[in-house]
Amino acid sequence: MKLFQLLTILFGCLCYSQSATAYLDPGTGSLILQMLIAGIIGAMYTIKLYWYRLKIFAAQLFGIETESENTQDDDDLPDQD
Repeated sequence: MKLFQLLTILFGCLCYSQSATAYLDPGTGSLILQMLIAGIIGAMYTIKLYWYRLKIFAAQLFGIETESENTQDDDDLPDQD
């Protein structure tokens, strides 16, 4: 019951808020674009940095053998003369 009253009061406050007089200058669009590009480049760098770990995690998740599990040491291979 208290939750219903709280939500009713909160909804009432949101419905009757005053209008804001805000101004977006021409530099705001370029700032938003710059932040978007920086976020994309940062995400790409992070993925590049942890790519090997992500690949192993995905392989273990789906039960796929990775290249490191399939390779054999030179000592295990037969001699080819």
